[in-house]
Amino acid sequence: AGPARRGGRLVVHIDAEPPHLNPLVRSDAWMRRIVGHSVFEALVRPDPWTRAIVPELAERFEVSEDGLVYRFHLRPGVRFHDGTPLTAADVEFTFDRLFDPSVTADSLRGDLEMVRSVRATGPLEVELRSDRPYFLLLETIGFVPILPRHVYATGDLNGHPANRAPVGTGPWRFAEWTTGDRIVLRRNPDWWGSAPPLDEVQFRVVRDRTVAFQMARRGDIDLLPRVTADQLEEYLADDALVQRFAPVLLETPDYAFWAYNTRRPPFTDPRVRRAVTMLIDREAIRCSLERCLSRVVSQPWPPGHPAYDPALTPLPYDPAAARRLLAEAGWTDHDGDGWLDRAGLPFSFTFLVAAQSRTLQQMATIVQQDLAAAGLRMEIAVLDWSVFSERCRKHDFDVASVMWSLRWENDYYGVFHTDGAQNYGLWSDPRADRLVEEARSVLDDGRRNAMFRELAGIVHEQQPYAFTFSPLQVSLVRRELVGARPSLEWFQLAAIGWRAEGTP
Repeated sequence: AGPARRGGRLVVHIDAEPPHLNPLVRSDAWMRRIVGHSVFEALVRPDPWTRAIVPELAERFEVSEDGLVYRFHLRPGVRFHDGTPLTAADVEFTFDRLFDPSVTADSLRGDLEMVRSVRATGPLEVELRSDRPYFLLLETIGFVPILPRHVYATGDLNGHPANRAPVGTGPWRFAEWTTGDRIVLRRNPDWWGSAPPLDEVQFRVVRDRTVAFQMARRGDIDLLPRVTADQLEEYLADDALVQRFAPVLLETPDYAFWAYNTRRPPFTDPRVRRAVTMLIDREAIRCSLERCLSRVVSQPWPPGHPAYDPALTPLPYDPAAARRLLAEAGWTDHDGDGWLDRAGLPFSFTFLVAAQSRTLQQMATIVQQDLAAAGLRMEIAVLDWSVFSERCRKHDFDVASVMWSLRWENDYYGVFHTDGAQNYGLWSDPRADRLVEEARSVLDDGRRNAMFRELAGIVHEQQPYAFTFSPLQVSLVRRELVGARPSLEWFQLAAIGWRAEGTP
């Protein structure tokens, strides 16, 4: 592609509206994509392509030999979007709020619980001290947005008015938010780095992907971050669409799964969880709903990751074996009504799915029929994303269909530890607790990945999740766009522009 011209607006589809725009306070995927490293910046960040840690607000940093002391030197001359200079006091303030238990920063706080202190040691110098080494400390710091103290110091950070009108240091300034319709960012002319080509990025909130697809067909949307298998077929059959949009493919470490609430019967019994997983014909569903544009998942990391264990294959679709496991757990049709029961109670549960995912809803309907054939009664509750995510965080469900948007390297404490903030199903296993606790301090990649492989074996055995699919992400982008290729961190907005006229 040729060079990008200066100016223009990009319209991007998002299928869910974030609750706010302060990623320090209980963030979600869309919030991070909209404001992470665009409106807000961190001290450092993982390079989106190489995964190497690179400077952002810190122009350089040093780490002590024992991995316990980090010194960051801030870039001089950086200003927040309101013109106020960035200083080390803003960094200290941000981390103080992060570790304030009244702030709903459970995930980030849990990931950085080994950090003892973060203090300004000069106007542009910050020192971080840790109680023990942590293999992802620098990468995790890359997800801590540095907040302006003068904006956020007063009031409740969880409900602060600036959470809907954020002030950061990044290449994009917040411009407007029309609830239920759009969020708009405009280029920051005073950014310390190379200015983005675009003048404006507009995120259009359209919960129905079919409606969004038609808007793109009419020319109202320039970038569809994820299209369904049906939409991809429709696109390939439409010459006008093919001429206007280019498909962009990305295999990500993201995966979907069914989270069993292991504190609610009947899912307290690992035999039951294993049996239900074996009643899900994932391979057939993958190809009928996703046109085979996904892979069945057996463990928390993708093929190619050094922790991946090729011997750990997905549980097979095996209704006969599932029935034997259920009978072993006491679930049989005692009264002859066609439904399994135990001690006079039927095997019945409610399955939560977010309204934004039509594919997961279709999958739930298929599995509902398969489970009914095996004598298991499953009700489906389709909830708006905000309600669905709140129910998950409060562990208020029997089974929920969840998807993790992941980095290449992840800390699995939050997901698989008894006290983990994202352990929605309340699974508890002392072996898993020990492994995720110890792995955090292991800096040797080989030893740590061996521990992760052992963890994957325990998860496979106990089935707190029914792993389902890792989707192949298919995006459609206007062919006139330059730099619109996704990384594992999503599209890099500051790199995208409209192709200059007269260039191929």
